[in-house]
Amino acid sequence: MLADLRSDAPSAARPADTAPADASGLARSLQRLDRVLEAAIAEFESAFDRDPAGAAFRGLVVPGADAARLLALPPGGHAWSVPAGTADQARFLPAGEPSRLARLQQLFGLDAFDTDALLVAASPDLDTRYERLFGLLQDDVTRRRPMLATLARLAAPRPEPQWQGLARLLGAQSRLQRHGLARVAADPAQPLAALGAHTLVVDPLVLGFLCGHDALDAGLQPFCELRQPLPWAGFEGSWQRHPELERLLQHPGLHTLRLHGATRWERLHLGHALASWLGARLLCLRPPPAAQAQTLARAQLAARLLGAVLLVEDDGGASLADAPPDGGPRLLSSATADEGVGVPALEVRLPTPDERHARWRDRLRAAGRRASAHDLAEVAREFPLDDEQTDAAAAAACAAAGDEALPRQALFAAARRALSVRLPRALQAITPRAGWQHLILAPDAEHQLREICVHVRERAKVFDDWGFGAASARGQGVIALFSGVSGTGKSTACEVLAGELGRSLLKIDLSQTVSKYIGESEKHLAEVFEVAEQSGALLMLDEADALFGKRTGVSDAHDRYANIEVSYLLQRIEAFRGILVLTTNLQANIDPAFLRRLQFVVEFAFPDPAQRERIWRISVPAQAPCDADLDFPALAQRYVVAGGHIRNIALSAAMLAAGRGERIAMRHIAHGALREYQKLGKALPDGDYFSSGAPR
Repeated sequence: MLADLRSDAPSAARPADTAPADASGLARSLQRLDRVLEAAIAEFESAFDRDPAGAAFRGLVVPGADAARLLALPPGGHAWSVPAGTADQARFLPAGEPSRLARLQQLFGLDAFDTDALLVAASPDLDTRYERLFGLLQDDVTRRRPMLATLARLAAPRPEPQWQGLARLLGAQSRLQRHGLARVAADPAQPLAALGAHTLVVDPLVLGFLCGHDALDAGLQPFCELRQPLPWAGFEGSWQRHPELERLLQHPGLHTLRLHGATRWERLHLGHALASWLGARLLCLRPPPAAQAQTLARAQLAARLLGAVLLVEDDGGASLADAPPDGGPRLLSSATADEGVGVPALEVRLPTPDERHARWRDRLRAAGRRASAHDLAEVAREFPLDDEQTDAAAAAACAAAGDEALPRQALFAAARRALSVRLPRALQAITPRAGWQHLILAPDAEHQLREICVHVRERAKVFDDWGFGAASARGQGVIALFSGVSGTGKSTACEVLAGELGRSLLKIDLSQTVSKYIGESEKHLAEVFEVAEQSGALLMLDEADALFGKRTGVSDAHDRYANIEVSYLLQRIEAFRGILVLTTNLQANIDPAFLRRLQFVVEFAFPDPAQRERIWRISVPAQAPCDADLDFPALAQRYVVAGGHIRNIALSAAMLAAGRGERIAMRHIAHGALREYQKLGKALPDGDYFSSGAPR
């Protein structure tokens, strides 16, 4: 089915059929309906001999004389007749005339009855005058939409018992319901009414299509994005990396294909390439946790109507794969292959370092720039960019550097920016500014940080060249735990590591990660780990004990799912191939099973007086105007606080001094210390002789 959409041209996709028919054909179909309704209403009026004088009560009372006329009809017979049609031609569809209704019939394989029933059911939504007409025809002013019994009479190609038409609308083989074009609904005011008195509600997507509206409706817009066809030339590289894709597409009857691996954006890029190859648009869906099945069904309907390939990201893959095979071309995108889905799968691959190197070189050459071959090889190895990101990074590097030869710093900075553009909401990009001079640590803690840098730089040699990675793919990431009280430099150390390694620094936002919906937290974390792994960034999780807490006994469903979340994290970080730093103030609260999966546990101890003095000196910049009485050794002895609090005190003192037009002095420091101690709920040291620093 996927290959059937494509033209015979082997190298270029045909233009997308975004406007398959003239929407004005709808008016001609409704005119045909008008003539049929006119005849039906006239015969109804004549058969029941309606007195115009009683029109005020029509539909509100049932005259006794009607009983004899009703009983004279055969069971399942018609109270009125309409012009008979043919078995294979819809009554309301002009033969051979292109229209949106004809396009619907073709897309979903509707027969004449389905086509006529769909138009009759949609008519009150298309033109409100039909509400009054159906109220008159059905002899009930409260029934302003055609009942199923009315649809069965109007849509039958030739007179037949009413129950045969109802069977076509209600049966398991009803095409209108199977494809999601319409659904049967009961009148809320009469929930126990007969089935024949129910109505057929046409989906808003179908109504919009009939009216010539080629777009998503409000129900799908929050979860879907419709992407227009793009030139094929931009996808050739991605297509060539997957030579088995074209073979899969030629498989007869293929309607669903799973894309897994790489990054979400590379899978999306390959999906766009496939849509371009087919000459179609791409409809991307990220279904919500609630009403997932309904959203999937409507997205599939939208893709058929809009001539698009449906790509479902992460969620709902199994549900969609189990859908009927006539639902249109579908792609399922996920980080890992799901063996239980039972559909063909394709592993999406990022460009290799050699391919990235060649693309960097070609893009710089086309721009008339050049760079060191060593620098290009290094940036290609360190930053796993896809084709689109490499193009953007090369353009940014050329724009930032004025000379013909691009320096290493410009290449790395552009690559980092290209990676940070595509961050999910749960990740926050931080620009590393701190250096080793900003870290005041115990010697062993600093040594461990430098060992982390060695592990990151040399792991490719050890795992690949020396063969340590042959036994298992697990445990090849660099995972560290930084523990210590608040303000001892854990976050600063993450900045230092990222800057030293030339990596982006990504911080997990717990508010965007944890969800009340079961399974949603794991989904967000999977996306976070995937992005960090593929981007080569240093991933930082602050307050890690909130996610990596100890598992507990199961007393209710909440405990059970909390334990499942911790177990998922245990498995995921063991398979993580990137750089992950967990920080915590409460190491004792972390599940002990995590410790085996850590390469480093760095203790950030509370600074001693000598360390506090060094922190005071780097917290007050050299260019800041300082009074001669500023005594750093005395401050280190007087205020026993960690480095983060020292920096807060120094900044508060600088603000106070600037506001008063003075140089930073001990009295300003004292006031900053007062405010910081108030935040901590602590009392200032007894006899604090600097306490006179309150602003006047």
